[in-house]
Amino acid sequence: MFNDESGWQERYSTMPFGRAAAPEELANAVVFLASPRSSYTSGTILTIDDPARASL
Repeated sequence: MFNDESGWQERYSTMPFGRAAAPEELANAVVFLASPRSSYTSGTILTIDDPARASL
């Protein structure tokens, strides 16, 4: 399914944002967790994924 462009386009069409996350978007979460701004973050799971997956 994902070996050709049409497979990816089909998958993207079901995503609310219409695209996959860029590496920088994922890296921003890592930077936040490693920074002093996350000093009061404890005992939580930071989910970074397509909002459509929340309904699964």
